[in-house]
Amino acid sequence: MKYFRSKIDFIPVLLWVLAVFLLDTGAMGIAVPAMANVDNLAPFALFLIVAFVPVLLLLGTFPIRYHISARELVVRSGLLRWTIPIGDLHRACITRGVRPAPALSIHRIRLDYQRGDRVRSLYISPVDPLTFLASLVERDKGLGFEGDDLVRNSGPILWFDNAAHAS
Repeated sequence: MKYFRSKIDFIPVLLWVLAVFLLDTGAMGIAVPAMANVDNLAPFALFLIVAFVPVLLLLGTFPIRYHISARELVVRSGLLRWTIPIGDLHRACITRGVRPAPALSIHRIRLDYQRGDRVRSLYISPVDPLTFLASLVERDKGLGFEGDDLVRNSGPILWFDNAAHAS
């Protein structure tokens, strides 16, 4: 089993910290006036909920790790986990973006895979993307490089006829 860490860039981490700050500030803006007007335990409960928001976001984000075993790719982001059989991978292409994903870098790999009859995509950001892609090829000889992208050439082929159902 090979383990890969997530590459960390300044912009996605800054966006994450900003989101936590805005959520917490907004919640505190609601909690403080409520605490001034209530005589029971409601203000304390509200304060605990407000204080727990950053902890919950932290538990859902850190650490981010990617594990490649003989048959599957496991993506862990805090308490969240995705398991993708390598045989279900159709394409892996290098891309850029900041949309929410188990990735702390703008330099990402988009994994297209089949889950049931639907096409799914997951964005990840290993420190060394080419080594990561080469590890996938080692595990499944049906995958091969086309330029910098990884594409399934044989084995269970994913047809993009149902790409309208992609998420």
